[in-house]
Order: sequence, then C-alpha cells, then structure tokens
Amino acid sequence: MLLYNQPASKAVESFFQNFHAQDTVALKNQFVNGASMHSLAIKGDERTTSASTVNTFLKSIASIPANVTFEERLTSLKTVADDHIASVHTDYEFYVNGKRSHTGRNVFTMVFVDDAWKITQITDTRIY
Repeated sequence: MLLYNQPASKAVESFFQNFHAQDTVALKNQFVNGASMHSLAIKGDERTTSASTVNTFLKSIASIPANVTFEERLTSLKTVADDHIASVHTDYEFYVNGKRSHTGRNVFTMVFVDDAWKITQITDTRIY
C-alpha cells in the first residue's frame, strides 16, 4: 500500500517546506484542480470568515518581499487517513520578521491520486 510509503503527514511537511521557500510551482503541484481555501480570523469576540482560490494564495506567497521573513511553526500534527483520503490537523504559531503574529489550526483535506497525496482543501483558524 502506497499510504505506508508516503503518509499524508509527509505531504503536509513538504507543503510547509515549499511555503517557506516561496516555491509556488511546487506548491501548485500539491493541490488538485479546483481546491479551495477557507479561513476563520478571530480577534477578541469578532469572527470573520474568508475564502480564497489556490491561485490567489500562490500570488500572495510570491508577492512577499525578500526583506520580510515568515515562518509557520507547527506545534502539533494529527492524521486520520485510509488508502484514499486523509485529514491532517496542525496547530501552529505564525511569525513575521521574528515576531509572533497569530496562532491557529490548519485542517488539510487530501486525496491519494497519481501516487501522491494532493490537497483538496485547507481550512485554517487565525487567532490574533
């Protein structure tokens, strides 16, 4: 079973390596066509949802100036998977220029196609 040779968690770890390297070509290859992204921003009692396309996400990653450093530090990772579908949850702390910006959780929904785990959706919370 290919699941055991390449767990979904490794695909998520690869996603973050590509994210930090701003490698939009590699990132794009990790998504299925039509994948979606959703966020819930929490600031005190205020909650705001937003949705984005993968292309919008990739453009935003590519537009980060070279003088801005960013890092999403994973503090936990849990996977529920079978041979065809997986859900990977990660808690994180997000840093910009060495200062913590926010914390939250990501939920990656993935399917195993073409001998690889591909992202169908990412939903995250951002707690400020």
